[in-house]
Amino acid sequence: MSCSPRCRGRAFTLVELLVAVAIIALLITILMPALSRAKVLAYTVKCQTNLHKLGRAAQQYASLNRNLVPRDYWYSCDEPWNTGQYGHYQFAAKLLEYVGGKPWPFRYSDDDHRIYKELKKFPVFKCPCVDDKDFVLTYVVNGTGFEYYEKTGGYTSGAASSIDDLPASPQDISYIMEANINMLDPFRFGIYDVLYPGNMPFHGKVPNENPRAVRHDDKRHAGRTTLVFFDGHTEPRELHPTTCPSPSSTRSTATDELHRLLRL
Repeated sequence: MSCSPRCRGRAFTLVELLVAVAIIALLITILMPALSRAKVLAYTVKCQTNLHKLGRAAQQYASLNRNLVPRDYWYSCDEPWNTGQYGHYQFAAKLLEYVGGKPWPFRYSDDDHRIYKELKKFPVFKCPCVDDKDFVLTYVVNGTGFEYYEKTGGYTSGAASSIDDLPASPQDISYIMEANINMLDPFRFGIYDVLYPGNMPFHGKVPNENPRAVRHDDKRHAGRTTLVFFDGHTEPRELHPTTCPSPSSTRSTATDELHRLLRL
């Protein structure tokens, strides 16, 4: 028995099909920015989580090493002959045992090849926004005192390692920040220590073009970056592109520039 025309399913007309496709395309167009923002937010949260773990690891390290935190592998400024100074080792390798790895032997402290292979096993050292597979470490250590910058327009010594000897409160001096991967060599960790103003996003009042730390116009986290301070706490801060101030700018302008870089 054949089905009557009334009970047969009616097919879409070409016009109806085009309307349905247009509606789907419109919905995708509306939803894509929201999905992109959600992805950026997820990556930002993951990056903050990574740095929070590294901040806690640094605190654990300090509790066992005379209140010192690890930096890059370099000799003490006061005792260049003493290669056994606590705290002056490649920082990521020394934090490994506090994020699930094994204690890093001192004899391999300057072995970039070994460090690279080990860091590759621990995604905590890499920002999820960085697609370059060569990078296993996308964070750098520094020693920026923001209160000092506000007062003087300059940075404190980037060589700070002892929590006891900091020129300001540990909660005011950053210890780990995101790196400018366009400047760094992914296989050489000897330059992952941000020691001088030229390594920072700003040099006084002027944005640096090739800092080791995150650039002033970085878009990795939709205009935000994350810092870990010497007391172990983590803060996300906003980044803003800036215009170089004129030579006649006042000291307050330098402070404004820093605030635009890392909003307090």
